[in-house]
Amino acid sequence: MKNICNMRAIQICIFCVSWYLVMCDPDMRVYRDDLRCGAGHMAPNGTDAICPGQCCSADGLCGNTDNHCNNADYREYTPARPTGPPLNITAQYLPIGNLVLVKWDPPAINERNAVITHYKITHYKNNDKVNSIKKTTSLNYFALKYPEAGTEYGFKISAVTVAGTGPRSQKVTIVTPDELSIDEQIYHKDGDWCGSYTYAPNGQKAICPGECCSDDRCIDCDSAYIITYDYRDLDLLSLPSVHGLLQPTTPGSNEDQPTIRLSPPANINAQYLSAIHLIYVSWDAPESTKNDSNIKYNVKYTEEYWTDTTVNVEVDSNYFILKDVWPSTHYWFWVSSKSWGFTTIRAVLRTPNGMSPGLIYRDDGMCGAGYPARNGKDAICPGECCEHHRCGERCGIYATQDYRDLDLVALDRSLQPPTTANPQTTQTTSFDETIATTIAEDVDDTNCLIKPRRYDIADQGMDCYFRGWADVQGQGASNDYCRIVGLSNGGQLYLSCALAGTKGDSEYNYNSPDAGYEWIDIGYTDTWYMKDEDGDGKDDYCRCVGRRPDTYVSCMKAGDTGFLQMHDFTPDGAPYKCHQPQFSVNPFLGPL
Repeated sequence: MKNICNMRAIQICIFCVSWYLVMCDPDMRVYRDDLRCGAGHMAPNGTDAICPGQCCSADGLCGNTDNHCNNADYREYTPARPTGPPLNITAQYLPIGNLVLVKWDPPAINERNAVITHYKITHYKNNDKVNSIKKTTSLNYFALKYPEAGTEYGFKISAVTVAGTGPRSQKVTIVTPDELSIDEQIYHKDGDWCGSYTYAPNGQKAICPGECCSDDRCIDCDSAYIITYDYRDLDLLSLPSVHGLLQPTTPGSNEDQPTIRLSPPANINAQYLSAIHLIYVSWDAPESTKNDSNIKYNVKYTEEYWTDTTVNVEVDSNYFILKDVWPSTHYWFWVSSKSWGFTTIRAVLRTPNGMSPGLIYRDDGMCGAGYPARNGKDAICPGECCEHHRCGERCGIYATQDYRDLDLVALDRSLQPPTTANPQTTQTTSFDETIATTIAEDVDDTNCLIKPRRYDIADQGMDCYFRGWADVQGQGASNDYCRIVGLSNGGQLYLSCALAGTKGDSEYNYNSPDAGYEWIDIGYTDTWYMKDEDGDGKDDYCRCVGRRPDTYVSCMKAGDTGFLQMHDFTPDGAPYKCHQPQFSVNPFLGPL
C-alpha cells in the first residue's frame, strides 16, 4: 500500500456492521518525508519509521532494490487491528501518592499488526463497569486518583491501531487498604488543580500523575495548549527515593544521600542567526541532572502564541534548530527535561522583516559533494549528519559528515558581511540624553505640576512587543513608561508601567490584571497601541485579538491603580477582522 497518508481510523457502525474511515492526521504518520527508516529514525507518531509499499535497507533507507528488500519489507503492508491484548498487566496501591498504578507492556510484536496509537482502559469498581479511558502511545501506565478505602478495582486494557481496537486483556484486580494514605497524596484534594500555587495534601505543589498541568489544570498532554508541567514520564514507583521535591526531607535525618530535587532546564536562549537563516535555541541542563548524560528534552514550539498549530520534538542535546522560518513572525519555545518530567522554560523571539534565503543548507535536505547550497558551497546539515547525501538525525557508518557539534553561532558570525568602522567617529552625548540626565538628577518630583519621566528603569521590556511612553495617570503628558515584561525566570508575560514621578520606587507599579500569574493577551503582531479610547484622559492598551477570521480590537482600560480587566471594551468604530494586512496601527496614535 503505497503513499500511506497520515492516518486516523474512525469506527462507523451501520446496522451492527463496523466500517473504518481512514483520515489524515499529521501526528500519526508512520513514515518520514526524507525516506529514512528503521531504528534511530523516528516517524512523526513517535515510533521507528517504516516504508509503506517499499523496503527498508539495513542502513535505514527506503527503496525497492534487492539490497533494500534483504532487510525489512513493507511492500505488502496493510495496517490491521491488534490480534492480541497488552501483556504483563499489574495494579498496585502506592501509599506515597495515594493512587492506584496500573502498568502494562504492548501486545506481542507479531500481534500488533500496525503501530499502536493508544490504549483503552476499561475501569471497574466492585465489579461494576465505570468508564473507558483513552491513553496515548507514549504511556504504558494509568494512575487512578481518588481511590476509596477497602474497595476492589478492576482494569482491562486493549491496544488500538489505525485499523481499530484489539481484544481486551484479562481483568486485573486490586483491593485498596482499609485506611488510605491521604496525607501522602501528591495531587489536589478537590478537582484536577495543579501548578505553582496549588498544594496537595502532602504539603507540596499538586501534580498530575501521567498527565500535564496546563493553565493550572490537569489534562491530557495532547489537548494542552501550553504545557507548564509534564508528568508523563514521572517514575511513580521511585517517588520516595528520587523525587525529593514530592517527599519532604525530615529534619535530623541520618540519610547519607542528599535529597535529589527536580529542577527545570535553565538559561534558555533563542536567537535568529541571520547569515544562515535559522533559529538556534539553547539551554543549560537542570541542576539536579548535571551528571546525567542520558537526559532527553521535549521541545514544543509554535508560530505566534495564539495559533492552534504546535510541534513537539524530542532531542538528546541541549539545543534545538528550527530551519525555514518566516519573516516578521513570533516563535515561542517551551523546553522541559523529558526524563525527569518536570517544569518547562520558555523563550520567544520575533524574526526580522528582511531575511536572508539561507546560505549553508538546502530546502530539499540534500547535502555533501555535488549538492551546492545557496552560497555555492557543498550543503551541510546544521545539527545533523550527512549520510548518503541526505541530512538526518542518525550518524551511521555511512555518514560522511557529522555536524551535531558545529558551533552555529560562530559560523553565523563568520558569514556576516564585514562592517566598516569610521575612524573619524567620536562618542558624543545627545541633547536629549543631557536633558534626561538633568531631569533625572535635579528635578524634585513633588514640586512639579506635571510628574516627570523616570530614567532609572532597568527593565526596558521586550523589544518585539509594545514599549514606550504613555499617559496612564491622566496628567496630560505621556511620561509613564509602559512595556511587556515577565518572561525571565519562567514568569508570565504582563504589561507593566513605571509611573512618572516615582523615581526610586518599584518600576513595576502599574500593571495588567493578575500580573505575573496570568498571561496577558498581547494581541496579533504589530496591532498593539496605547491611546485614550474611552475619553477619560488615560491611555488604554488596545490590540487585535480573537481567532481568525473572527478578530476584533479589544482594550484594557487604564484605572486608578492599574489596568482593570484583560478585555474591557471595544472602541467605537474599531474594524472587524483586524488581523488582515489592511489593518495598520501606529503604536501611539492608534489605527491609521
